[in-house]
Amino acid sequence: MNRDNLRKVEVFNNKDQVECIAYFHEFYKDTHWNGQSTPCALLELENGEMLMVSLGKIRFIS
Repeated sequence: MNRDNLRKVEVFNNKDQVECIAYFHEFYKDTHWNGQSTPCALLELENGEMLMVSLGKIRFIS
């Protein structure tokens, strides 16, 4: 996929260390079985794998 129009993000683990670099696709609202929702981000890793993480675990770098 062409990543020219995607922004790069750093993904942090629970110890505030950079876990990986990914490409941001879109915001996503993950709704749980009890009705609560969590704002998330859909990301693409370098190998093409898609990943959904909480917004608090990413930082835009470009």
